[in-house]
Amino acid sequence: MTNDRISPLLRGRLPSLTTFGRLMLLVPEAPLLLLLVCGFLWGRSPLLGALAAVVALNFGVRAAALYLAGWLLRAGRLGDADALLRVAQVMHPWSADVLALRGVLALLGGQARQAEVLLRSSAGLLPGRAAVYAAWSAALIELGDGPQAAAVARQAIAADKGCAAAYLHLAEAERQTGASPMAVEDCLRAGLAVARDPETETTLRCALAWHLVEQERCAEARLATSGVEATLRRCTEAHQSRLRLRLCELLVAQGQTERARELLQGAAS
Repeated sequence: MTNDRISPLLRGRLPSLTTFGRLMLLVPEAPLLLLLVCGFLWGRSPLLGALAAVVALNFGVRAAALYLAGWLLRAGRLGDADALLRVAQVMHPWSADVLALRGVLALLGGQARQAEVLLRSSAGLLPGRAAVYAAWSAALIELGDGPQAAAVARQAIAADKGCAAAYLHLAEAERQTGASPMAVEDCLRAGLAVARDPETETTLRCALAWHLVEQERCAEARLATSGVEATLRRCTEAHQSRLRLRLCELLVAQGQTERARELLQGAAS
């Protein structure tokens, strides 16, 4: 998954403007709220106090909607997340966070073209966020634009070398552009080295195992597949079913049909 940029040179020349611009994008209510609070403290006007409370409430509701939408996305409740994001966007149409989450939602819903537009817009408004670049890269991969996906994935890694998802998407982008099998494997192993959560780690292990299967490196593929089984147990319920299916496909590809059947029966019981 992925996003884009703003000139580092320009940011270096105008640090105060950039900082103010970022603040305005994240909390557009801040200047008005500051003025209202100062006016209330100066003149003790009940009207100004009431207006300040309304502005603060607007910010609180929007922040809560964003937080809950992110939680619902991770839990797989896409419809509920979409409803909250619509509320947040009405309150702040140019929120980079809302655009990013809507982009992820579109990507999960199979709308890669819409996801790419939303994630590109989010990255343009607020550059430098590795997770957004990673999501944007994923959307570009779905659209078959391997070279651009690889470029955006590298931007994610430049922003945060610990962004494991960016290595996953870089590996797939490299595959699309005809890179050597060793280059693809290096990306996957680099992602595994920095993976911080079991869902990303399991996805990377699945991708590595498939890569080894395609290279007919059977012993290494079996070892990687056993790693998938080990980390799958630590994944959230929302992700386990999808990743379990990928694990079963891996097992079948390696001739372990009975083990795949056991996993599916165990999940159903």
